[in-house]
Amino acid sequence: MLRSRNAVLGTMTVTLFAVFATAAFAASDFWFSGGMPAGSGFASTAAHSVTYIQGSANLNGFCVAKDQGLAGYDTAWRNVAGARACATSGGFASRSENGTCCYHGWADNQTGGTITFNGATRYDY
Repeated sequence: MLRSRNAVLGTMTVTLFAVFATAAFAASDFWFSGGMPAGSGFASTAAHSVTYIQGSANLNGFCVAKDQGLAGYDTAWRNVAGARACATSGGFASRSENGTCCYHGWADNQTGGTITFNGATRYDY
C-alpha cells in the first residue's frame, strides 16, 4: 500500500515538473515562407505577445516587425506598430520585442525583385 502511494506521488511530481518546464519555454509561430513580390508585405494570421521576431531569406533588403494591422498581404510601405529590422547582410534580420499583447508578425519586401523567405521566418511569444 505504501509503495503504490509513493509511486503515485512520484509520478504526479514528475508530471507536474514536465508541465511547468514546458510552459516556461516560449512558443513560436513560423508564419511565412515562400516568394514575396517586390513592394508587398505580409502579416501573420495569429496575434500574440511578441518577444522576438526574425526573418531569413535568399536576399537582403527585406524587413521584419510586429504589427497590429490586418493579417495577410498589404503594401510593403504600410505603417507598422514596431520598428523595422531590415536585412543588410546574409539574408537575415531580427529584433527583440517587449512582449506586450497583441501583435502580428510582419515581413515586407521593399526591393525591386522577389525575395524568397525560408521556413525560419518566425516570431516568439
